[in-house]
Amino acid sequence: MKRFIPTLLSVIILSSFAFSQQYPDTLWVKVTFYDFHADGSNPEFEPDHRGSPLKRGMVADTLSADRKPVLGNSPYFSYYLHKWFQPWTAGDFTIPVYTDRNGTYDGAVTVDYDTAFINTVIPDSLPFLHQGDGVYTFVRNGRNGTSEFFWIDERGFGEEPAKQGHNFAFTMELHNTFTYTQGLKFNFTGDDDVWAYINGRLAMDLGGIHTSQTGEIDLDEIAAEYGLVEGGRYAFDFFYAERHTSNSTIQVSTNLFTPPANLRLYSKPGAPDVDGNLPIMGTDTIAAGQPYSVYAHVFDSTVWKPEWDSLVTWSVIDPEGNVTILSQSGGVIQILPSMAFGSVTLTATFKKPDNPIAAEASTSVSFYIGPGKPHHITIQTTPDIILHTENSLQTLNIPEDQASATLYAVVRDSLGNFIRFAENAVWQSTVPQVATVTPEQGRVYQALVEKKDAGVTQVSVSESGLPPAVVEISANAIHIGLESAITGDIDGDGFIDRIDMTFDRTVEIPAEMVSLFRVVNGEVSFTIDSIGGGSGKSFRLYIKERTDGELQTDWTPLLSIGPGTDITPVQNFLCTDGIGPIVNKAIYFPGALRSGQNANGTPDTIKVTISELVKWPANPDPDQIFRYYRGTKPISDAFSSISIIDDSTAILVVSSNISVETDRDSLQLASSSGLTDRISNDPLENGRKASIDWGNVSIVYIPSTNPFVPLVTKIPPAVRNYYQPVINRQVAVDNADPDYGTVIGVQVKGKPLAPVSGRADSAYGKVAVYDAVGNLIKSNIWLYKADGNEFGIYWDGRNENGRQVGRGVYLFRVVTRDTDKKAKIGQFKIGVN
Repeated sequence: MKRFIPTLLSVIILSSFAFSQQYPDTLWVKVTFYDFHADGSNPEFEPDHRGSPLKRGMVADTLSADRKPVLGNSPYFSYYLHKWFQPWTAGDFTIPVYTDRNGTYDGAVTVDYDTAFINTVIPDSLPFLHQGDGVYTFVRNGRNGTSEFFWIDERGFGEEPAKQGHNFAFTMELHNTFTYTQGLKFNFTGDDDVWAYINGRLAMDLGGIHTSQTGEIDLDEIAAEYGLVEGGRYAFDFFYAERHTSNSTIQVSTNLFTPPANLRLYSKPGAPDVDGNLPIMGTDTIAAGQPYSVYAHVFDSTVWKPEWDSLVTWSVIDPEGNVTILSQSGGVIQILPSMAFGSVTLTATFKKPDNPIAAEASTSVSFYIGPGKPHHITIQTTPDIILHTENSLQTLNIPEDQASATLYAVVRDSLGNFIRFAENAVWQSTVPQVATVTPEQGRVYQALVEKKDAGVTQVSVSESGLPPAVVEISANAIHIGLESAITGDIDGDGFIDRIDMTFDRTVEIPAEMVSLFRVVNGEVSFTIDSIGGGSGKSFRLYIKERTDGELQTDWTPLLSIGPGTDITPVQNFLCTDGIGPIVNKAIYFPGALRSGQNANGTPDTIKVTISELVKWPANPDPDQIFRYYRGTKPISDAFSSISIIDDSTAILVVSSNISVETDRDSLQLASSSGLTDRISNDPLENGRKASIDWGNVSIVYIPSTNPFVPLVTKIPPAVRNYYQPVINRQVAVDNADPDYGTVIGVQVKGKPLAPVSGRADSAYGKVAVYDAVGNLIKSNIWLYKADGNEFGIYWDGRNENGRQVGRGVYLFRVVTRDTDKKAKIGQFKIGVN
């Protein structure tokens, strides 16, 4: 059981908290890298240059309209500067030409490629570390435990130039804003080209492919010249280029970069951080049904900016719908919690109006919603904690076979949220002659209602200051119970069409009460046509058969009886299976005739499956268990033996005096053979006669000689005699020598094969022969009948042109169709020596 008890500790924590501005240890500053090739394809990155000169005047004093450097009066391998800090675009087939190591420019030439200045754009951020008093540094110079400035190693174009271990040839730009106050500085040391702009004007010029150089901008010294006014907001633009191996260093120290604006959330109106108005810390608890306000205050670095509070926007994460937003404006949001025992998260977001490129500031607070004040009592029949309900138990029926019932009283708030069990409950019964109510010792919220006589009484429970709850108790003196329900199958087709019910005493069920009965089995719902019996203990439900699914001989559906009669309502009473097994399927497989490979042949068989699991009798006699019908006439002594496969499957061997006719014959379980289902139901006397159907075609290929030698291996006399019709028909096709080669016996079980359409020689299949690499060797071989359901294929070892094939393994592909025109493709291999 969940309780919500505010503690002194939480009050102490909240009251002792004071919010003071602290500079973050790390300030992540956004930058953008442009990675160029350093493999010699770019004439301005990794050029062959003289010395390490510092070159001033490479850029103009002002930036372009899109805040990028503009080419100055003294370029140095930089005539295509306009491509250094822009994403590459296709279509420019010109490149600059430099005639010597001093960067002497000889104009631009047209080439057959436009990728000299191709680059990869990599947005990123650099971690500036706080050194104290708002000064932040970023150092990557290979000293004092730092690495050199190879920030995009393993990104962009990767390691270039080759074998240098790093990704050289890149530029970087940084754009920020600052509020001018006394004492701002920007210091830089590193290589190669570096330019910094204050308020759009060049203030640091360290151009050139050079070793580490140092520069400083003291904003107090240039304030008048650059138009800086105390408290004004200005742009700072910084550009860096790494254009040559084998070093890359950078060191920045500045107090231009200040932490972004931040938000704090409060639970009280008025000025923040004074007179006990402290920020909300962590997760707090609010009460359901009571409006709650949160106030957002914006701080610019260390100073509260009340004029910015109204610019705060709000978002609410409330996946369970626990609260309603009453209002949100002027930096204040008011919510109304409704459902307790959940949570809601409020997020305030602020964007600086004077700095559109600054990141948004946001902060969040989560509230756990507890119940409101005690409002009323509800009654329930379970000791479980029901977190939310607006309903109290209104009526309770105590049946004849039940002597008592237990009730529980719960205190809830105005919205139905659980607060506690009613620990001071007072119970009363208006008619104690019908039922008395007694609270449990030590747990007065729990009361025992004991039935004294048939009738109706009202039981109430109250607690000081709360309105009482009342439940009407009905004590019943009549009880008629359902003892059994057994399924039945009147017509023996395997589908339930009745249920026989027995009650523990005499009852009357009028015909119009049929609507009170419901029968289901899993997802299947039955329609009840009528009810028979009228009065007494035994009744029969007549059910409309559901024949659109599986057989139902082993089903045990659920029977429900609704209120409306003297019968005690029943929910999902499990019926007993009263239907015996029937034949589900009978599949016919013709046997093989006598041949050279099988002197006796094999008999016809029928594979039988039963509608459910059965108990087979000991030493089963198939003619005692199954009845064989031709049309409506039973045939005796139809089987010679039986093989039990499992609890619902058997193989019947057909006697020699029966020739199965699938379009006329059927099979039925005998009702008194000793076979029963698992709960000893006998097969139905009028049980379903299952028609005997053909089994799927099964074809077995048996070569007489494999491997064989063409024109050398003779066909064995017994094989030649038996398959003479096959050999003669194939010889008529391709003039083969009938004494040599190999004969493949083909045994067919299941549905008969159909002759190949359009052939006068009664072929039953088309055969193609392929060599080991898939070449078609011979295509005019056919499958012919030997006798009965045995067929054969003859090959003398020659190809389509009548030439003897070489040694190897050959693949035979046989295409046949049964009498339903269903194709079957088989294949086997024959070796030739």
